[in-house]
Amino acid sequence: METSSARPTPDGPAPGRARGLGEQVGRVRGAAERLVQAHVDLARAELSEIAAEIKRMVGLIALAFALVFFALLLVAIGLPLVLGEVLFGSIGWGLLLGLLLLVALAVSAVAGALGAGGRVVGLAAVGGLAVAVALAFALGSDVALQAASELASRASAAVRVSLGAGTDTLVAGVVGGAIVGAVLLFLIGLVRRRSPRGARGLIVDGVVLGAIVGALAGAGHFTWALAVANALAVGLLVWIVTAVVTLGSVDTAARFEHLTPTTTIETARETWKWLRARITPATR
Repeated sequence: METSSARPTPDGPAPGRARGLGEQVGRVRGAAERLVQAHVDLARAELSEIAAEIKRMVGLIALAFALVFFALLLVAIGLPLVLGEVLFGSIGWGLLLGLLLLVALAVSAVAGALGAGGRVVGLAAVGGLAVAVALAFALGSDVALQAASELASRASAAVRVSLGAGTDTLVAGVVGGAIVGAVLLFLIGLVRRRSPRGARGLIVDGVVLGAIVGALAGAGHFTWALAVANALAVGLLVWIVTAVVTLGSVDTAARFEHLTPTTTIETARETWKWLRARITPATR
C-alpha cells in the first residue's frame, strides 16, 4: 500500500510556523492604536462631562450675581420711596429727593474727575446741607412766614397796593427771595470764577433758587415733616448749582496736560536731536 503524507499548500502557512516580524509589528501597532483611541475616547467623554458641569456651575453663579444685583437695585430704588412715605407722607418726596441726590453726586463726581479738589467738592455738599438745615428751621418754626408777612406789609404800605390774604406773603417771598438769591450767587460767582463776567451767568440761577425759597417762605404754615422735605430738596438744588459753578472754574486744560506724557516726548526729542547731531557730520 502506498502511504500519502499531508503536504502544505503553497498558499497557506505551514502548521506551527512562526509569524513574520512585519506581521507581528503590524499587530502590535494596531493594538497600540486601539488602546490609545480607547483612552482618547474615554478622555473626551470625561472632559465633556466636566465641561457640562462647569457650564452649569458658571450659569448658576451668573444667575446668583444677577439676582444679587437685582436685589440691590430694588433696595436702591425702593428705599428712597419707603423713606419718603414713612418720613414725609408721600413716595413722591422719596422719588424727588433720591433723584436730586443722584444728580448731585454725579455732578460732584464729574467735577472731581476734571480736577476740582476734594475740598471744593466737599464744600458744595456742606453748603447744600447748611442751607437745608437753616431752611427747615425757618419753615418749621414759621420764621420764614413771619418774615414774608413783614415784607408784604411794608411793601404794601410803600406802594399802596393791597393784595389778598396769603397772596401778599407769597408775592413778597418770591420777589424778596429772587433778589437775595441773585445777590448771593453773584457773590459766590465772584469768589469761584474770579471775574464779574463769569459771575453774571449765575444771576439767573440765583433768581430761580431764591424765588423757590421765597415762595416756600410765603406759602403758609408747614408741618415739620413738610418743612424738612422742602428744605432737603432746596439744599440738594444748592449742592447741584454749586457743583456746576465748580465745574465752570476748573482748568480743564491743566487737567488734561497732566495726562500727556510730556517727559517722554521731550526726552525722545532730545534723543533725536542728539542722534541727528552725530549722524549728520558722518554722512557729509
